[in-house]
Amino acid sequence: ETIDESTPPAPGRLDPYSESKLAGERLVLEAHGRRGLATVVVRPGVIWGRGDPHVLPRIAALLRRRRMVYIAGGRNHVALSHVENLSLGLALAAEVPAAAGRTYHVMDAEDLTARQGIDGLADSLGTPRPRFSLPFLAVYAAAALLEAGARAAGRALAPPLTRYGVRLVASDGRYDHARAAHELGYSPLVSFEEGLAELARPYPALDLGTTRR
Repeated sequence: ETIDESTPPAPGRLDPYSESKLAGERLVLEAHGRRGLATVVVRPGVIWGRGDPHVLPRIAALLRRRRMVYIAGGRNHVALSHVENLSLGLALAAEVPAAAGRTYHVMDAEDLTARQGIDGLADSLGTPRPRFSLPFLAVYAAAALLEAGARAAGRALAPPLTRYGVRLVASDGRYDHARAAHELGYSPLVSFEEGLAELARPYPALDLGTTRR
């Protein structure tokens, strides 16, 4: 099912991260119009791109260790937001007067499955693609055990596999961003293929030069 900005949130309790996002949205929209304040809610997909410190490094580490698997075949669709595309959407949301008080989905344009995303990242990194597919519940249970072990050991960092991470990769995400296209003039700048090519390029050496006083 395709989700647009008017679709209500799923019933029942969600994970703390998602609940905090929804609470933040409510606060932002409630603040609109107070003392002349104009607010806009922008909803990205999974933010990715060069320099990502969160999602890509975890998947890349699992690929390099040959521990990455497809979940339920990787047939689910994923919603991605390349950092350059998201930056454009945020700038438009801030500059277009008609955006005030509105909510927008700002995502990449391609219809991509989790399998295509994982395979593309593996190819760009030069690592083998995953060899196996496991049922969602099996991977989710393994993540729950790793989280419990990390808590019992008093570790400050999350384990390499978490329940939220499993849902992030395995949930079917189809989001309509037609509103952003029509009202903001949003059109993604970077394709999935272009973003992967950028990831594969080495970082340039940083020349700090000489500091003078």
